[in-house]
Amino acid sequence: MLFKRARELVSDVYHGLIQGTVRDIAKCSKIIKAIDDNNIDDLRTILTQLNHKDVEDYIRRPVDSMKRTPIHFAAWAENTEILEILLDYVNEPDIEDKTGATPMMFVVGSGNDCLKKMTMLINKHVNINKKDKSGWTLLHAAVQLKRRDILELLLANGANIHMTDGDSRSLLHIACDNGDIALVKYLLEKGVSLRGKDKNGWTPLHIACGPADDYELVHYLIQKGADPYARDANECTPIHLATQFNAKKVVHYLKTFNDLDSDIDDDDDDDLSSDLGMANDTYESDNVFESEPPSSRISQKSNISIRMVELSLNKEQVVKL
Repeated sequence: MLFKRARELVSDVYHGLIQGTVRDIAKCSKIIKAIDDNNIDDLRTILTQLNHKDVEDYIRRPVDSMKRTPIHFAAWAENTEILEILLDYVNEPDIEDKTGATPMMFVVGSGNDCLKKMTMLINKHVNINKKDKSGWTLLHAAVQLKRRDILELLLANGANIHMTDGDSRSLLHIACDNGDIALVKYLLEKGVSLRGKDKNGWTPLHIACGPADDYELVHYLIQKGADPYARDANECTPIHLATQFNAKKVVHYLKTFNDLDSDIDDDDDDDLSSDLGMANDTYESDNVFESEPPSSRISQKSNISIRMVELSLNKEQVVKL
């Protein structure tokens, strides 16, 4: 089953989240079940039994505590026809749930057919540059998933490659966090800045100096103009982070730059955690957007990311490095 909470959604409908607007609530609740079961035939049958206006109203209304709508769940469904059929009843598909996530945002993480579903929604004139309440964007999600095909589709349809999220993180911050050098190269070719800083004052180079000990990525960034002397909000340079995370190859490489060797003393290692301000928030979980239905994705991030312990509908349960 795609959605563990589908039965609760049906119960929510009966308990009055939708009142007085749909004449046959019993039949409309079956829409949710048809989506849950991935049953296109049942969905078509149910829709033929309902007034068009009632369906329009119902599929835009929240059906659970996260204020997700049937369109959100259709966007996540495996069968692309489910979304295609329901979009005939929607003129403005940028419907937000409690976290500000839209159906388009659910589509990004929905699997191999996401490009087809994204194209459907683009044809309905969705806002490509829309952010959820945390400032997370479709582009950030595409980079996190290492999906260049999604990234290219969004950019071809007007997405702004220079957008940052609510923590001032650029797409390059996310790509460096993933250790994805191919995407890093692509983003630099598109003009994303190496000098941008997030809310912690970290540049993409700071992020690249994490526990993955990715010398190749760090070397490439510096070749392209990244500043190895850049200081974050706690006056720490990339070599401080590399030392803290025992990234030995990166530390050795950074020490080849004049003055960086003296920046780190062996006796100072124990003090680096407090100096670095590692209690600060870092990066997002592998839920592409916070209110996605649960999935089996496992964190594959390699640098300064929060490590995912368990995906949750309502709250991220994580352990910070």
